[in-house]
Amino acid sequence: MDIGTAESYENLRREIQELTSPWRTIKQAASYMQVSDSMVHHLIKAGELKVRFVGGGHPRLHTKDLDAQMWEQKRKREEKVSILRKQHELPLEPTAA
Repeated sequence: MDIGTAESYENLRREIQELTSPWRTIKQAASYMQVSDSMVHHLIKAGELKVRFVGGGHPRLHTKDLDAQMWEQKRKREEKVSILRKQHELPLEPTAA
């Protein structure tokens, strides 16, 4: 096997592993959640996202934790909207003009 083929194979293997792994880097987690890297760091520091350190101490986040955080944020937004509607007696559905 020549070096070019071995290198190509290793690159392909690494890409497949990254695509199928449930573990994400900070940058990947931010992209997955559609937020900034700094927001991911904020959520970690606030204790709202679990982070694990693998290999040489590189932080990784599991997609289950990211999904749970996104659902929690959605629930909080919906709760706030519900409270504001009650305070202002807004209709649940927009009325047709």
